[in-house]
Amino acid sequence: MNYSKPPVAVFAGALYGDEEIDEMRQACQGISSIPWLKMDMSVPKPPLGPGYAEHVVQRIKECMKKIETEGKLEQDVR
Repeated sequence: MNYSKPPVAVFAGALYGDEEIDEMRQACQGISSIPWLKMDMSVPKPPLGPGYAEHVVQRIKECMKKIETEGKLEQDVR
């Protein structure tokens, strides 16, 4: 909850489609250059309930490590 630090990435859940994400990205153009990422629904996941949140958090952590390793943390990529 430290709002003095800017975000390093935006992760959009499955509720958001490409159009909504693009609209948000465009609204932020010129303000920041961070990755905008969407949940890959082709990856198997547990059903909603116990374990689901932990699964999603683990996927986000893995994705962030990959982006950082590739040097894309400060780029507006999807």
